[in-house]
Amino acid sequence: MRIVRWRPARGQVLLIFAVALPALFGFLGLALDGGYFFAASEDAQFAARAAARSAAVAVQGGSYGAATTNGQAIGQQNLSGLRLTGVSVALAYHNTAGAAPTAAGWGTTPTAQTRAVRATVSGTYRTLFLPLVGVSSASIQRVTVVSMGTSLVLPLAVCSSVVAAQPSGAWVIWQDQASLCGVSSWDGLVNLDGSATSCTPYQNWISPAPPRGPAPVDGSTLTLDTRRCNQVDVWLRAYPSGSLVQPIVVVDVVGGRRVLGCRRVALDLSTSNTVRASPTAALEPCLSLRETY
Repeated sequence: MRIVRWRPARGQVLLIFAVALPALFGFLGLALDGGYFFAASEDAQFAARAAARSAAVAVQGGSYGAATTNGQAIGQQNLSGLRLTGVSVALAYHNTAGAAPTAAGWGTTPTAQTRAVRATVSGTYRTLFLPLVGVSSASIQRVTVVSMGTSLVLPLAVCSSVVAAQPSGAWVIWQDQASLCGVSSWDGLVNLDGSATSCTPYQNWISPAPPRGPAPVDGSTLTLDTRRCNQVDVWLRAYPSGSLVQPIVVVDVVGGRRVLGCRRVALDLSTSNTVRASPTAALEPCLSLRETY
């Protein structure tokens, strides 16, 4: 008996291939366009982080007018290599650290009260293969919120001129009945947020350990308090030995009493009515930056 083998006609093969071709392009599009889309999304997230941090650094330095421009420039720079159209980098500001991206209160103008920066990066990816299956573009949007965490500092300051003259310390950062840095009746206390109307807030900021004074924004102007709170060394002597390294503020008295940053120092309480300090770390921003969303 002769066995007859069925073979598809050549035209049938072409027909099957033609029917399957859109599906094949669809899978190819998912692999290539999808891969690029996810890679571009990751890059957009990085650009949002960089933009938010750049703007936050400007705010910390008191350069409020430059914050948005700086953030947008850094964001755009990180997006320049991507095949995206309609790219935008939007910056917004909030007075509450850790504010959610969708919370009420976001504005477009930073101030000395700004405690969070939101960067929104968006753009459109024009697909290469997916238009064959009806998908011509895909939108990308990524959001990052960087907060200026409320670092806690002692309400005491050292003048930048003293730091320059004695880089290694020890610096007198508080002395009862003194006039430090040539400022009449200033004993070293600084009104960190303007709310200290008596000695009680200073005591609450200092004791018990650790300190709870709200860190000022770098570049802001501080009030050098002359009200004579003569128990500062007593409050600090209640600290355990393991809590005698704390941050203080560095102030440019000659330059308008402007905050230059903060220094961690080791406190020396060996002399009555005097507090000395020796630096244990370099100058750093008083407010720390952290990504909260």
